[in-house]
Amino acid sequence: FNSRDNPALQVTTTLPLRHSIGHCTGRVAAGSPRALRRGRTVASPRALRRELTGASPLDDYSPSPRSSPSQARSLSIRQGRFLAGSPTSPAQWAVALATATGEAAVDDISAAEAAEQLSAPGWHERKAALITLSELPPQEVQSYATAVMELLSNDPETRVRVSAADCLGRLEKCPAKCVDALVAALSDSQAVLRQASARALGCLKAGQAAQHVADLLEDGDSVVQREASAALGAMGPALAGTATLEKLKHSDADVRAWARRAVVRMKALHDDSSGRSVFNQLHPHLEGVLAHPDSAVRASATEVLEKLNAIDSHSIKAERYTALLRDRSEGVRLTAVKGLGMLGTAAAPNAGTLAERLADRSESVRLAAVQALEKLGEVNGAEAVPIAAALLEDNLQTVRRAASASLAHLGQAARPHLAARHVALLADENCSMRCSAVEELGELAGELRPEQIAAVVALRIDPHWSVRLALARAFRKFGPTVAADPEHSQALDILTIDKDWRVAREAAAARAAAPHSFQRT
Repeated sequence: FNSRDNPALQVTTTLPLRHSIGHCTGRVAAGSPRALRRGRTVASPRALRRELTGASPLDDYSPSPRSSPSQARSLSIRQGRFLAGSPTSPAQWAVALATATGEAAVDDISAAEAAEQLSAPGWHERKAALITLSELPPQEVQSYATAVMELLSNDPETRVRVSAADCLGRLEKCPAKCVDALVAALSDSQAVLRQASARALGCLKAGQAAQHVADLLEDGDSVVQREASAALGAMGPALAGTATLEKLKHSDADVRAWARRAVVRMKALHDDSSGRSVFNQLHPHLEGVLAHPDSAVRASATEVLEKLNAIDSHSIKAERYTALLRDRSEGVRLTAVKGLGMLGTAAAPNAGTLAERLADRSESVRLAAVQALEKLGEVNGAEAVPIAAALLEDNLQTVRRAASASLAHLGQAARPHLAARHVALLADENCSMRCSAVEELGELAGELRPEQIAAVVALRIDPHWSVRLALARAFRKFGPTVAADPEHSQALDILTIDKDWRVAREAAAARAAAPHSFQRT
């Protein structure tokens, strides 16, 4: 059978798989000769649409074991449908609910119904309830602030406490005791909770916590420092100006840099039409910094003064866009992402926050984030690397695709994550993604860790012949490291008797060329 003879299967795209932005959403070069030789065909427009959007086959056909993230949108918290015996873990259901495309997941759930689940025995359900509350109008959630605060302070699961902090940050007004709970969480041993608490205090513009947040500019975690800087900028010069400018006197250059960024954000978010309001509020406090005996401190103060006098500079625009990246509106987030992508060097300090949008609930925002990071490139996008690398382990395959595609554009800074970038695609529902990942990992054979090799070899029973064929070819490149493992040798034996003759032939060739420890005894 030659699929090239079948016009119905000749779906074309303009870019090859490894270099297309579509890599992040499953847009594969289904009609290319190489793809057709492997059997990478898309049988119908429905299948193409599912690959592009990550939608479930449930939308058109029968259930599929790979469709769980999209099914999560049909879950109802009030019905408690987090099935312990299902193939997908409750944690994945909760994450899928939190990041599902659209608003259907929470449209039919009231604040009261979600609040009932705050005392559920499973942490996955408590987390999902908090995420649901975060998406509801603040006035509906206000009466449950105390219950959310209790989870922030006392829940044994860090992920629940993080969601509780995020939920409190969504409220327009927060009781003083809730602000106190967020301040207490700033000193938690878990960096992710410190990040969430600082972010929430910034959203609430809790000026009484400004000094505590400013102290996080000295935190050992760079993401915590970034969130603290953003929070101070959101609070504004009247509430956080003094605490921020005090950090300009710090002996650590990184701390001074985060303080400068906070001041730039203040100007971006709080200046008036004259462009002098923030300058007038901060200038009296700058006098002492400008007279500091340390020349490095004086240089920082001078740079801040220059930023305060600037009118509508690119750095100011970058801070304005960055402040909108977490907006409730998909359209606002999309505009902010695209805007940052156009600013080049000025957006470099904000690349990490931009990378968080690779996990956005909106498909269009995720795709725009990949495109924006591609425009920033290796030089300006380096700060995005650790964020994107962490997202390679996300529960949603569309997020993993976006993270993998972004890292491909970030050059040498992303080189340590090259193997992980392809391993993240081995579980993808698209056979072309899996096949390409196996091929790339075969080329990296000498750099793979044992657990990464095991992840590749596990595809010996992949349902698609092209993936098994790529694995049989990869065996030739794995060499003595794989040959020393009896389980991997057995995997090659399985491939030599594969039902597809092409796979069996390639596996037999790999067996013949294998080191002695591969040979049958």
